Amino acid sequence: GVHSIAEAVDDSNKRPDKVVFCFLEVDDGDEDDNYDEGDETKKSKAATIRFDQRQVASLKAVGAMIESNGGAWVCGGLNELTLFL
Repeated sequence: GVHSIAEAVDDSNKRPDKVVFCFLEVDDGDEDDNYDEGDETKKSKAATIRFDQRQVASLKAVGAMIESNGGAWVCGGLNELTLFL
């Protein structure tokens, strides 16, 4: 949460070449690593998670701050992050 964000901003000041910031506005979840189609006890799917507009605005401000400190802000989702890395 908040500590992780503060740490990312701090690191973008101290080690900007090692900081990459990205967030997902919506996470539809993924099947659990232990997913087994034949075992009902292992079936698990994460719920869809969405940031509200205020949270997104705050995260965008954090991304801009990290970028202004010299870190990287990748805001195009996981595909863009994959290409960046």
